Amino acid sequence: MVVTEEARAEAAALVSASHAFPREREPEALALLERAVALDPETRAVRWEYATSFSRTQEHGPEGLVEWGRYLRADPPHVFALLMRWRHDLLESYTYRPLDPLAVADDALRPGGDEGARHVPWLVMHQLGLLYPADAPPRWPRATSEEVRARLDRVLLADPGLVGLLYLRAQLMALDGRQAAARRDLALVSDLVRALPDRAGFQAVYDDLSRLWVLATNGDHEAALRVVEGLERAPVLGKKPATRVVRWLTEDPHLAPVRGAPLYKRLLAEFSPR
Repeated sequence: MVVTEEARAEAAALVSASHAFPREREPEALALLERAVALDPETRAVRWEYATSFSRTQEHGPEGLVEWGRYLRADPPHVFALLMRWRHDLLESYTYRPLDPLAVADDALRPGGDEGARHVPWLVMHQLGLLYPADAPPRWPRATSEEVRARLDRVLLADPGLVGLLYLRAQLMALDGRQAAARRDLALVSDLVRALPDRAGFQAVYDDLSRLWVLATNGDHEAALRVVEGLERAPVLGKKPATRVVRWLTEDPHLAPVRGAPLYKRLLAEFSPR
């Protein structure tokens, strides 16, 4: 879909108008944002506002997962953040998170999205059944890998183009040793990303980092090194994000089989903060 400048401007005006509604009139704000996202479906800010409003009307329940998946399609850095948080906090350590993701995230989700965006991984993991509320005992049990996979399958049947959630399912398959399924999802992601407009610069960097993690975890070390060979730090990737990437490249145990390669050492030097 080609979005004209007139449509983009009208969508931005609708987003601005939606900010005038207080929380108790969220359905009215959502109606404006539905029109905005129909006019401009792939702009990050429009997707953010629509996903936020829709999720609130659903009380951050699982129905909101499709819309957060559509937002993540336009925001590769937060896909990568979700993959990292998922692994460190849940799939490996199963650490109990003493917080209420709904209250914290709902308070942070506000117009603009710059601050609230960091709460997207919490919301997605809550909607997948992987994040407990703060109440003790928990109001629901932690989902198993099979249950999470079933939820991802349902969402991806509803919209097969959710790049971020496809990365997530590929990662889960790789961690569960389902190599063929992980490769299938990465192939789907590759086809989808090629068709997305403006997928360049720092966005392409985060796509490649996500692919690198899944391939290395899946035992596809030669394919992982081919990703490494083509990876270059984008000029707009700042010092703080680059520091996080270097820490991950240095410490993540799933990258150990490729870490000794000369190409990998060059990659570390490329991302080292300047």
